[in-house]
Amino acid sequence: MKKGLVMAGLFATLVGLFSSCSAGPEKPKTPKPKPIAEGLLWISWSSGGGMNGGRYENKIENENGKYQVIIHDQPTHDAKPKITTVKVTKNDLDALFKHIEKNYTYKKWDSFPRSELIALDAPTSHVSIALRNKEGRLVTYGVSDTKKFPKGQSAVLYDVRQFIQSYAAKNPQTFSIVRTGFDGNPQAEHLEIDNPGMVRYSADKKYRDPNYLNSAKTGGRFDIKYVFYGRIPGETKMRFTAQNMVKPIEYKVVVDKEFNLTVEKL
Repeated sequence: MKKGLVMAGLFATLVGLFSSCSAGPEKPKTPKPKPIAEGLLWISWSSGGGMNGGRYENKIENENGKYQVIIHDQPTHDAKPKITTVKVTKNDLDALFKHIEKNYTYKKWDSFPRSELIALDAPTSHVSIALRNKEGRLVTYGVSDTKKFPKGQSAVLYDVRQFIQSYAAKNPQTFSIVRTGFDGNPQAEHLEIDNPGMVRYSADKKYRDPNYLNSAKTGGRFDIKYVFYGRIPGETKMRFTAQNMVKPIEYKVVVDKEFNLTVEKL
């Protein structure tokens, strides 16, 4: 009886081994698809189609979470393109979109009628915006200088081109200023720029005591060095405000076509 049980167990083991071998190798797992990037994908200015067959494009984009500026210059159709790439941040792309939202009716671009004044053999300039919604649908807006713009709206072609081009500017004149504060200050300063699309800035905060641990309880003093860079040529104002100021500290800011910045305290 025991011998029969042993033989039955051995037979079951052999069947299991045979079944596992006949099933073949395990199938590789299918990689999960990359999540769709929501929000802004790119904003670009381009020009092409002239007599020389050249192509120019300034683009600021979000490529799977990596933000960059790409500037493509090709004066003629047979010229070797010069491509410049600059790493930027989400704030840079958002700043241009906010500038467009504030100053231009981009959602109505498709409704602009065709212009009656079109130069033959002249290059055509174009601005485009691409967004992706939560459902993954691509939404685009575009306009070109072949359209008839309402008053003040055509400047978007210039603004977008200059905004993106500024990131590749060679040694433009900047402006810097140092402001002082301390942790836990209930009347901390705030920086305001009337037209933030025209000017970008960096803020480098350093504590005066190098051994100081950041704690609002001890009120450590620090300096913030602001460095301002020109983006869109024109004039705007900026100011530092705080509750304990009698009046804001205000400046006039001028950006020229070469992205040089001049600042005058008012």
